[in-house]
Amino acid sequence: MDPFLRDAENILKAGLGVARCGERPTEVVILVGVKGQVQMLTECDWPLHSIRVERGARAAYRVTSRANAVVVEGEQAGRTCRLEQSIQSTARLPQFRSALPVWTLIDHSMPLLEAAVPDIHEVSSR
Repeated sequence: MDPFLRDAENILKAGLGVARCGERPTEVVILVGVKGQVQMLTECDWPLHSIRVERGARAAYRVTSRANAVVVEGEQAGRTCRLEQSIQSTARLPQFRSALPVWTLIDHSMPLLEAAVPDIHEVSSR
């Protein structure tokens, strides 16, 4: 799978992990740099293209949550994607409560976003 779409899917999984813990995912913009570094911005209402260019990132993703869904929008050099999943569709899965929000588990020193966003199963087992 294309790294741009794979990263969007991994971010969606992390957001759904937060929702499964009974918390509302933080609305955040995630920037991925040309060397794989990750930067997270809260309260950022800039269009994804604008913030990506301003910060020199190769890709930008916005995570939002609605009453019943988690949404990830992505932008990379003119390409866009939008992934959305209902929170209720995950309700039949086991519920786990994490001591820390999922976003705090991201290690910003990791070289790739794929490695920085933990798999839902890894987060759930902690």
